[in-house]
Amino acid sequence: MKKILNFIINPLVNIENESFNFKVGFWKGLGALCIMQLLSLFFTIYASKIFGYDFATDNYTLIAIIELLSIPLFIFIMSNTFGKLKWEKNTYKKVSKKSLIFMALSILVLRLLFDAYLYPLVSLLPESEILSEASSIFENNYFYLISSACFYAPIVEEVVFRGIILGGLLKKYSPKIALPISAFLFAFAHLNLQQGINAFLLGLFLGYVYYRTKSIFLTISGHFANNVLALIAFVPSSLTGLIINAIISTLISIPIIILLKKKFELTYEEHFESTLDPNKKIFIFKEME
Repeated sequence: MKKILNFIINPLVNIENESFNFKVGFWKGLGALCIMQLLSLFFTIYASKIFGYDFATDNYTLIAIIELLSIPLFIFIMSNTFGKLKWEKNTYKKVSKKSLIFMALSILVLRLLFDAYLYPLVSLLPESEILSEASSIFENNYFYLISSACFYAPIVEEVVFRGIILGGLLKKYSPKIALPISAFLFAFAHLNLQQGINAFLLGLFLGYVYYRTKSIFLTISGHFANNVLALIAFVPSSLTGLIINAIISTLISIPIIILLKKKFELTYEEHFESTLDPNKKIFIFKEME
């Protein structure tokens, strides 16, 4: 049982502790995105056939369970494909009550302002077939909706887009270049403009948090909060309702923004320790010149 728990938890802990060294440029980042999509399809299609079901059927409860069970293997494959395990880890505790409050309040403001000012404009765009099909599936499969939006997507997408892609880009480029690239790839992965605009803005914010804290756990919590709020949010359709919603959202957001600026600050420290067993001898052979 302990080995199983270690297999499930260790890949995420290794990314949080910066025990993986990721070096990713734009094209390798695009490759990571493609492999992420292929792995997601493989786990759901192949595993559903093992259980005697066809992926094209409406048994989305099974698909949801398979997706959740595949998360540890998914992270293991992606992190070992695009990174190398180092012989050290950062033991600094990046997640605290204060940082979680900062994340929750920040995501609340982002959702309030997006839904008040940008969503009415974004909703005027033609709905893509991908978004339309996803909406019809989610409408009748609430377990699949919750598991996919609130658990699978926050963990898997944060590992790929913040931990691997952004973590690698920051080693090659400045934050001004790395953050927009990772946000663009995150938006592109949604394959539709309506979700893509929201995803790009969310990707910029989560990317900034990851850049300042190097914490994958914090960005997962932020992604989770965003998706939960998106599921329960209600945006009025009438012009009067939109105006009232914009006023209320602004009045709520302004004091929160002031509070965040005055009382909260993202921090990061390096407390690296060796992961090597001091009782074991390591022999390194160098090529003779």
